[in-house]
Amino acid sequence: MIAGILLVITAAVTQTSAPYGEGRTVWIVEVRGVDEPIYGFVDDWDRKVISIEPYKPWKPDKKKLSYQKDKIVDKRNVTARRLKEYVKTECRKAGFEQVVTPSGEMYVSIEEARLAKASRDSASTVMAAEAAKFPATQLQPRSENSDLEAEPEQREAPGIVAQWWGHAVVLLIAVSLVLLTAKVSFR
Repeated sequence: MIAGILLVITAAVTQTSAPYGEGRTVWIVEVRGVDEPIYGFVDDWDRKVISIEPYKPWKPDKKKLSYQKDKIVDKRNVTARRLKEYVKTECRKAGFEQVVTPSGEMYVSIEEARLAKASRDSASTVMAAEAAKFPATQLQPRSENSDLEAEPEQREAPGIVAQWWGHAVVLLIAVSLVLLTAKVSFR
């Protein structure tokens, strides 16, 4: 019983969310009356009404599109190359750009990416200007007679009383509270 509870708690704590769409098949679905094919996830092809969750990793949306099965003209799996090409072009159309971060790939608006790049460029320019203010000779270590390189003061290690007096006070208070509680309880 306890092992089962610990297993459930461990699973809940260690569970990580999978990246958008991982482990699901992306389909290209052509529907009569719709100009462009729909890239998306389909859970069940055997129903009369087919629900398609559009694949848009730059703006995940769980809203599904529903079409009668007889309106679907064609369906096929997407190859990895074609999916990558689709994401790149549709991302640009939607105003997003894919960027690589230490935590993985993510999609940000093109304007945010432009501002971030401008900020990094500005910061590097300022840092270079600050570094230019100090000639390399000023960055050399000082001579041995310099006051800045004086040895730090050596302090003696604290004695046992200095280290443990606080613990002793807490223990003394705890013992006195236990004795007081026992005296009042057992009158």
